[in-house]
Amino acid sequence: MVWTIAKKEFHDNLLTFRFSFGTIILILLVLAITLVNIKNYTELRNEYQSALRKTEQNLKETRVYCQLRYTALKPPETLSVLNLGVTQRLGNSVHITLREVPSIAKKFTEENPLLSVFPSLDLTLVYKIVISLLALLFGFDAICGEKEKGTLKIILSQKVSRFKVIFGKYLGRLLTLATILMISLVMGFLILVAHFSFLSLMDWLRFALFGLFTLLYISEFLILGFLISTLTKKGSSSLLFSLMVWVALVIILPNLATYLATVIKPTPPEKTVDVQAEEIIKQTDKAIGAWQDAHPQNIVLGGMMGPDEWAIENADQSTIDYFKRLISYSEPLLRKKADDIWNVKQDYYRVLKKQEKLASFLAGWLPTGLYEEATELVSKTDLSNYEKFIQQSILYRESIFQYLQSKDAYHSLRYFTVMEEKDILPYEEYMKKVWGRKKPDGGYYGIDDHPPLRLDDFPRFEYQQESLAVFLPRTFVFLLAFVVFSLALFIGSAIAFNFYDVR
Repeated sequence: MVWTIAKKEFHDNLLTFRFSFGTIILILLVLAITLVNIKNYTELRNEYQSALRKTEQNLKETRVYCQLRYTALKPPETLSVLNLGVTQRLGNSVHITLREVPSIAKKFTEENPLLSVFPSLDLTLVYKIVISLLALLFGFDAICGEKEKGTLKIILSQKVSRFKVIFGKYLGRLLTLATILMISLVMGFLILVAHFSFLSLMDWLRFALFGLFTLLYISEFLILGFLISTLTKKGSSSLLFSLMVWVALVIILPNLATYLATVIKPTPPEKTVDVQAEEIIKQTDKAIGAWQDAHPQNIVLGGMMGPDEWAIENADQSTIDYFKRLISYSEPLLRKKADDIWNVKQDYYRVLKKQEKLASFLAGWLPTGLYEEATELVSKTDLSNYEKFIQQSILYRESIFQYLQSKDAYHSLRYFTVMEEKDILPYEEYMKKVWGRKKPDGGYYGIDDHPPLRLDDFPRFEYQQESLAVFLPRTFVFLLAFVVFSLALFIGSAIAFNFYDVR
């Protein structure tokens, strides 16, 4: 009997205006947004490849170890078309230096201008808004509408249990909504296949999970419509309450959750972090300055010198000896400065993370919040993936230190100068033979006239994707949450329907 009711509900709803209108609207939105995001992804991918080439070129042009610079890049996620997540707000490149610990990533390109106007324009947004409304519209008259037409009394007179009636109606209408969802997903699938021939089996698994999470999300709103329908006597009242609930769940409460998180767990202004960092820098500069005052030196050199690094093209013996001693003293201080500033920033970000976790916890009790987090997970655009990128960047920076130690770079001339031991001369000889050397074309020799370092064995950054063993348990948690919430809502609807007056 349950399947008979379900088939009748399915066929009846296929012929309704809301089915046709909802299908057309959803297809048009999915087509438009998928194409926009594919174009955006393609541009990001091109920029990523360009940034990789630029990073490699900068490495090839490095002439002294202290000037080593490398940019750790996170490739754009192919399935960000499903949910842009934090990638829309946070960065995807980390500038690695010896004197700074990565704490936040920057963007290596500007986003599509259209996406800057709509910062979350993705398929998750479409389904979160449109299909949740459709689900309520399919559920609001399931019980009270049948009562008004007089058919509910006839169905129950056939000695069918009320549980079977409401369960059959739920299955039939869910199949109708699943049909709309499937049509739109197939359209998105065809576009992805046409543009991305390199999608892996794991990508398609994630795409399928996105569809499953969306179906479970639809189910929650459909059951919610059933619950409202069992608590009202007229279809007009049920529709009004359904719209009010939709506005609350989709628009008001998610934003309220974020606001409450900022009130319950306020964060200090970021300016306090900048002040602490500036004080650390000031103390480090003061210590280095004090050392320089205690070790005065008449510096005679050619080439160039920066405030935190040295790249000397030529110098006399006493100047080279001076910089050896200065670097031996200053490098540990500069590295400690970077670590201290990173610790200060980490304390601040830990507070931010607690606030973010509270906001996620509060929003997680809402269907929209749970759906947003689940689709970010399957799209690999969630906060944990971003944090993983930062942690990998920090570990990569440590591998650079290990590389420098293996080359004994800190104790070599090549750390700060392109000179070799045989070229270092006392002041008198230096002034006669080296100072002011001219090129055949009349110019003077500089740093760029010397060969770069051989860095073929220099470690390159490679972003490590989340393993399946880590991904699947996290996915299961969200699946369980959706099932538990849906089951609780359905039990509530069934109980309410059991006491519903059909007269």
